[in-house]
Amino acid sequence: MSLLIWEHHEDHVELLSDTLVTDADGVTPVCYQSKVWALPNLNLAMATVGTAEIGVHFYQTLMQVDAGEDIEAVNDVAPELLRHIRDRLAEQRPDDGISTITLFGFPKGSERVAVYSYTSRDDAEFESKREGLGKVSVKPGPQEFTLEYPETYEATIELACRIRDEQDRFREEGKEFVRIGGELQATRVSNGRVDRAVWHRFPDYDADLPTGEL
Repeated sequence: MSLLIWEHHEDHVELLSDTLVTDADGVTPVCYQSKVWALPNLNLAMATVGTAEIGVHFYQTLMQVDAGEDIEAVNDVAPELLRHIRDRLAEQRPDDGISTITLFGFPKGSERVAVYSYTSRDDAEFESKREGLGKVSVKPGPQEFTLEYPETYEATIELACRIRDEQDRFREEGKEFVRIGGELQATRVSNGRVDRAVWHRFPDYDADLPTGEL
């Protein structure tokens, strides 16, 4: 799984994600990797939470779409593509995890960003859901403290670190948890561009992957 925070503005989306990828056990670090992917040929970006292979295969498929298409065309075929990818991967290795893919992009001729999400949670079968303007999404959300939506750079980092600390404590207590680590990468999706910056590096960055794997 992953940490993913995003806010939907009229003409752009701001996202923050960690970069730790774990093995199928959800615990063992495998590598550090961005979980927000730019697709310039489609004027959109996608964020992945859950099974990494599904996100990677979906991204590779979308990179082959004709440059004349846009997020609306992708949305028309995304549920079927994601189900096909999941079923094909399941033949190779069963996966009981939950995957959520979110697309952020601009329909042709529009300055308003559209956001669509697809999840396998609760047997949703990756059906398309259009997210409303102004939505703020925090996953995983805090469970034992009150969520206050951050309005500054510093507050967003503080929220992410508090969520990570809470999830680490759940792991120590034997509860269900999400492993969060690596760096916090901020991404801004606007019309015709995707900008990215590293906002924070967790103190155990080198300890989790001492060989410096990427």
